[in-house]
Amino acid sequence: MPFLRRSLAAALTSSLLAVMLPTHTTAQSQAQTVRTLDRPAANPVKLSRGFRRAVEAGTRTMDGVPGPDYWQQTAAYTINATLDVDEKKLEGTTRILYRNNSPDTLTAN
Repeated sequence: MPFLRRSLAAALTSSLLAVMLPTHTTAQSQAQTVRTLDRPAANPVKLSRGFRRAVEAGTRTMDGVPGPDYWQQTAAYTINATLDVDEKKLEGTTRILYRNNSPDTLTAN
């Protein structure tokens, strides 16, 4: 029972420390800060190489949420269609508005 109380106290302390960490830090300092927190773990989680690279690049934080350098492509679709059941005919038009939010220039191939 004393072990359970110590584990619970350590977990609460770690949670409070995680909430109180500064939000505007570099990805590298976040990674170092989170790794140094003292928290009980029966089976410590080993970070994948890809996840570590994403944190270092600033596209993810150690919490897994998008980082300051995260971006995502967007597309908006408008579809107008008419179905003629008797003639078994479907006619329509589509309009796709694609927005490149990445830092890279996209080219058509």
